[in-house]
Amino acid sequence: MPNEKIQKAGWETEDTDYSPIYSSHYSNEDGTETVLLTPVLPDGTVLSPEQLSEYAKELLNGQEIDADVQLGMFAGEDSIEQAENYAQVLSAIQEQRYSDDETQQNTAEALGSYTAEQLRDIDLSDGQWSEGGRKNLKIT
Repeated sequence: MPNEKIQKAGWETEDTDYSPIYSSHYSNEDGTETVLLTPVLPDGTVLSPEQLSEYAKELLNGQEIDADVQLGMFAGEDSIEQAENYAQVLSAIQEQRYSDDETQQNTAEALGSYTAEQLRDIDLSDGQWSEGGRKNLKIT
């Protein structure tokens, strides 16, 4: 998605023309519940930071919302860290999907069939994927 469209909605972006995924996380007061949201609706509409924040408040209060913006909900004392890691995984997958490298495209395609729980288990800290053990699937 072009950064210009995101910026017009009120979001700050990196100094690039294009970013593969946009997300923001919001937590309850004690940080034990965190929701990861995208401001980009399926039809391409971009919500403002204020609109997304309102949806986050509703979700964290257990309410249902009428927009498809939720990427994940995380619980526990490390919920913020879980959400940040999940956002990094989603971004890495998107970057691979649009890479010129066929191996990376194939990796992204394979990861596309993973469940949210399986994606949460991906550890990017050393560039290797793990799910209850080591696998030789490189995410770079």
